Amino acid sequence: MRQETEQPQCQNSVPSRVCHGKEEMSKNVFLTHVQRSISALAEIERQLLFQRTLLDFFGVTNSLNVPLFLCCGTALGAHREGYFIPHDNDIDVGVFYEDLQRLGGTMEEDAQSAVVSLLSHVALDGHFVLLDICGTVEKGLELRFLHHETRVALDLNVYYPPLADDAALISQFGPFVWTASHYEDAGSRRHGMYRYRHASFREALIRLPFCDPAVASRADGFLVPPVSYLVEYFGEDWRTPRAYTYTEGLQNGEYKNIIEE
Repeated sequence: MRQETEQPQCQNSVPSRVCHGKEEMSKNVFLTHVQRSISALAEIERQLLFQRTLLDFFGVTNSLNVPLFLCCGTALGAHREGYFIPHDNDIDVGVFYEDLQRLGGTMEEDAQSAVVSLLSHVALDGHFVLLDICGTVEKGLELRFLHHETRVALDLNVYYPPLADDAALISQFGPFVWTASHYEDAGSRRHGMYRYRHASFREALIRLPFCDPAVASRADGFLVPPVSYLVEYFGEDWRTPRAYTYTEGLQNGEYKNIIEE
């Protein structure tokens, strides 16, 4: 990480290495919100690192007109706390498979081209490195990135329409979309991944002023799934904070919408 010298002190003693000047920090609406809720300086610094990571990633994807939204634990934090979940170790962002197709055309090959274009833009931007590619473009794609300065990981999850053999699930639950996670025992499952089912929520996406850097920026906030998405994912008590790792969540049944298969 490039070291700065003679940095000004941030307001309320925010650590200097995430501060770009007192005036800039004083206008950081997200920082002001975080400081009202969190007193630990290390956690405030962490929130700013997460903020920078998310804003940098959207800065790259906005040039491609990729319609992204917050998902999973990041969506939970946006709704519940208004900041990133303190015990989370990465940022979760989603995109619909159909939107990837529209970026290049209407065929599966065009979705692949869109992903290649995205990866190329991310590489040329220079803020992120690609850690892992899980699944395939047509089925269960999860791209894992790392911001090389903040050292914060970001996962891009693709949300898909039902598979050809999901007729029984459609009959039981109605139309749905699904996304995947990998690792742990995912390889032993029917499709080689954990699939998470959600009632279709494209038309229910809302904008929250989450992570806005400044009032003067007139930022639009971020698209986030509705509360019903959180209920499906985490249960009716989603408003109650609980700390657990991805592995612990799988073992303890914390993820309520994993498809049994």
